[in-house]
Amino acid sequence: MLKRYAWLLLVVGILSLLAGFWVVAHPGMALAGIGIAVAIFFLIDGISNVVQYFANEYKSGWSLFNGVITTLLAMMLLTDGFGARTAFMTYMIAFWVLFSGITRFMLSFDVKKVNRSTGSTLMWTGILGIITGTLMMMTPFFTAVMISYMVGFTFIYQGIASIVLYFKTK
Repeated sequence: MLKRYAWLLLVVGILSLLAGFWVVAHPGMALAGIGIAVAIFFLIDGISNVVQYFANEYKSGWSLFNGVITTLLAMMLLTDGFGARTAFMTYMIAFWVLFSGITRFMLSFDVKKVNRSTGSTLMWTGILGIITGTLMMMTPFFTAVMISYMVGFTFIYQGIASIVLYFKTK
């Protein structure tokens, strides 16, 4: 069965390699492209929140506020240029790393009560996340380039793996 469709591995591998090399060659454009996808998601989510506010019996002003702000953010990202999307994605990922670090650090105190070793590991990975997220926010250009390179190198790796698997199945 696998041999019958092995050619798909070759096609996926070649396309993945091409995408990876393109992303590495154009890191800013790749990050802006990811920003467009996120903006479209935000637009759908924001409009959905506004519609749900008016459709539900229970009306929370916070739900409407969230929908309006999310929709406005999406509109800004879709109408602003390349720089706004790239900066947004960079800061969003940096904030996520920072927030994950903070939550791991805070969780570590509860986990230490049950398992000291796991709690200590969570504490140190939380501290590392806090430091990394802070550094990412302080160096947005470097962060944007590194995020794009990581995506590009992942595509290249996946492409090589697919092509190798193709030749192994022949």
